[in-house]
Formats: sequence, structure tokens, C-alpha cells
Amino acid sequence: MLRTTQAIAWGSGVLFLGLFLFIALSRVSYPYELEWMEGAAVDHVVRVERGEALYIEPSVEWTPNIYPPLYYHVASWVGGAGVSGAGDPAEPGPPGGPGTPGDSGTPGDSGQTGVVGFVPLRAISILATLATCALLFVWIRRRTHDGAAGALAAGFYLATYHATGFWFDLGRVDPLFLLLTLLAAYCVDRTPAWRNGVFAGVLITLAFLTKQSAVSIAVALAVGWLFRARGWTRLVFPLVAGAGILIATLVADARSDGWFSFYIWQIPREHLWETEMFVKYWSHDLGKTALALVAVVALFVQWLRARDWNELFRMGVLLGGLLGVSWLSRLHSLGWNNVLLPAYAGLAIAMGLAYARFVSGRFGGRIPLVAGTLLLAVQLGVLAVLAGDPREQIPTQQDRVAGDRFVEMLRTVPGDVFVVHHGYLSTMAGKPMAAHMSAIADVVRVQKNSAVADAFKLELRNAIRDARYGAVVLDEAWMMGDLQNGYEARSGLFAGPDEFFPVTGHQMRPEGLFLRLPQANK
Repeated sequence: MLRTTQAIAWGSGVLFLGLFLFIALSRVSYPYELEWMEGAAVDHVVRVERGEALYIEPSVEWTPNIYPPLYYHVASWVGGAGVSGAGDPAEPGPPGGPGTPGDSGTPGDSGQTGVVGFVPLRAISILATLATCALLFVWIRRRTHDGAAGALAAGFYLATYHATGFWFDLGRVDPLFLLLTLLAAYCVDRTPAWRNGVFAGVLITLAFLTKQSAVSIAVALAVGWLFRARGWTRLVFPLVAGAGILIATLVADARSDGWFSFYIWQIPREHLWETEMFVKYWSHDLGKTALALVAVVALFVQWLRARDWNELFRMGVLLGGLLGVSWLSRLHSLGWNNVLLPAYAGLAIAMGLAYARFVSGRFGGRIPLVAGTLLLAVQLGVLAVLAGDPREQIPTQQDRVAGDRFVEMLRTVPGDVFVVHHGYLSTMAGKPMAAHMSAIADVVRVQKNSAVADAFKLELRNAIRDARYGAVVLDEAWMMGDLQNGYEARSGLFAGPDEFFPVTGHQMRPEGLFLRLPQANK
């Protein structure tokens, strides 16, 4: 039975690693969105490449997302290091560089997304996910002296690829954020020497500069550090982490006239709460990994029965922090499966630790080993079945051709265009950038600083009423009333009913085209 258990552990690592690499490498060069907010991330990288500020007063021309800037700067560096933005070489455009008005390159080329396209962003996420798996393997093997336990932890995390919305390789901030967070946790888990505290503090600061959710995990790590460290070293991690986050915020605010905090802190605080997720997070989101939760409970029970307070605070606080930050994020309105990455990483750690205790007999004898093996096989089998056909996560040639046709159509429109939900497409067509719907929705919901929201809504409404754009493209009937006077509606933008939809996330594609009437004000 022990050999069977080890085979399952190692096999899960190999199987789910292969599945991840098959999907990720098959779609990394796809020149359009895999998920509807990927294009907004590309827009941010374009701003960085151009030396333009990210955090400024919201406007129709530019409104940033509510995330810190590190991921976008790393993507800019990766793009500058020679990772192109699409599968085919970009044809040279006119003077002024790709992405500027008048660019006449071929749709789908790397230059058309502005500067770097999607590949650098996705490459960061792929490498971050692989590094996370390597870290889980090394971490659990070091703590358990069992390579199979490390392979299981890495394999289980990869097995949740589907449960996160196939997010591990998307051009979004989450995989890099998780890697930096787990590296900080790994440093805290080691000997509580001052050097480890400094490293952990710097890493959690970098995690915060990737996604502000790191603050919640920093608090959990600080509790574990304070319990285990001795003397003055107790202050090292909390001081370095706290000072790093505070200084980063103050510097960013000083450089942005306070707009950094407006986007990073104020807007998220005003998000509505999804009260149903108080329970649904555990029953639905983590229901797919219910048997892994059994491992968490078993660990806590054994730590308490053995009065192993060191282990309880050492790992218990970390697991609680990872599960808790995902729960808190899921409670925010519009929070989606991507916020579950920390929770699934925490469960992966628990699975590795619990496995090592089962095979060592610390949960008691042969019967628990048999039961644990069955639970392990069932849990991994459930995740494998839920993953479905991996080919469904790979865009088709039909999607690529449809995107090329759509971008070429935008290119022929006189004047600027406003593609409300997919602004990167206007940049691909050689048009100026415009605000993305996700950022627009965040700003218009602001209540505490309503003057900013009111000014932004007025500017947006006037831009539409004054027919500033040669065309406005919508995914849904939004601002339809303001478009009736100066624009003519067109439909049927795509020939096929299923083409050009993103393969994951909200199923949205351009559906309504509104062309400016000749007599409209320009």
C-alpha cells in the first residue's frame, strides 16, 4: 500500500504538470485575450513602456485598474529582454513605433498590442507557477524528508488549475503575487534568524506591490514570526514588512499626488460585499477540494492533541492566512476564481504535510494509511475529471482569424474608436488607448470621493454625446441611450456564434458596433 501511495503522489505531480504545460504552451502566443481583463493588463504595460504614469486622475483616455504596479514593470522588462508579443514576427510600422496612431502592421502582430503584447505577461505567469510548484516541492520535502510528499503538494496545486479558472498562465497579477507571498512564507517558516526576517519582509513588500491582498497574509505571517522568534529578532519581520509597505505607499502617493491610494485602497474598500460567499466559499469554491480540507482538519487535530504549539503557530497561522485571504477576497463583489490561488496553495501545503504523516504511521497504523490512500486518489481523481477536455482551453484558428478581421475593421474606421470592454483592440488597430470597462466600473461606483466619480461620469457622457469617437464598440447594452443620437448601430460583428469568446472567465466579446453618423459633431 505504501508503494501505491507513493506512486499516486509522484504520478499526480507528473500528470498535472504535463496538463498545465500542454495548455499553457499551446496558447501562450495567442495574440488576443484568453480572459476579458488580460487586455487591460497589456494596456498598463504599454503605459509603462511609454514612460507614462499609471496612477492619475481617471479620464476617458486612461483609468488604471486597482492593482499596484510591480507586475506591469516586470512585464515591461521581460518584453524589453526580447520576449515578443505574438507568435508571428511583427511587420515594421511607420515611424513612431508600434501602437501609435497610423500604425499599419498586420493584425495579430506583436507590435499591434502597443509594445510587448501578451506573451511577456503570460510568460511571467507560467514561470511564476512553475517556480511556485518547485517551491512547494522543496518546502515540503525539507519539512518531511519525503520527496513524494513534496511531489504531491506540487501536483495537488497544479490539479486546481481548473478550479481557479485556468488562471495559472494568464496575463494577470495573481501567479506572481502568490509566488512572492509563498517565498516570504518560506523564509518565515525557516529558522527565525534576523536574515530570514529581512528576506521575508522584502518579499512580502514585493508581493504587496503586485497585489495589495498581501497585507492580510503579512499579518498572519507576523503572528507566526512573533511566536517563534526570540529577543530583538521578533521585531525584524514586522518592522521590515510594515516599513516596506508603508514606504512604498508613501512614495507612490508622492509620485502620483495621492492617486495611488485612491485606486489601491479607497476603491477596494468601497466594493460591495457578497454575503452569500460567507458560506458558498466553503461549500462551493473549496467544495471541489473537500477531501483536502479533511487533511487540514486532521493536521490541526493532531497538533492540538500533541500540544505541538510550535507547529500549530508555525503552519497553522500560515494555512489560516492563505485560506482567509482568499475568503476575504471572495467576499468582495466581482471577486472571481483567481482569488482562490492562495487557498489552493495552502491546501497543497496541508496535503503534503498530511501525506507524510500518514505514510510514517503518525496518524496510526495500516488502516489510516489505506483510508488516506483512497481519499488521496479520490480527491485527485475529482480534480482531474473537473478539468475536462484541455483542448477547450485553447483558442482555435477560427478565433484568431475572427480577431484579425475585427481589428482590420477597426483600422478602417475614421477617427478614434472606443472598445469599451477590450481597449487593447483599439491599440492593435493603431488607434489611441481608452479606458477599460473594469476600471470605469470601479470609479463610477465610488461614494466617499463622489466628486471624482461625478466628474468622470460627466466626461464619459459628454464624450459619447459629442460623438468624439468614430466608433464605439460594446459587449452589452451600456450607454445605449447616449449612442442613439450621433451613432448608427451595427450588429453581426462575428460570423460564428461561438468565435472570439475568451476561453475562460466572463464570456464576453464585442457585440454592438456604433458608427458615428456623418452629420454628428466631431
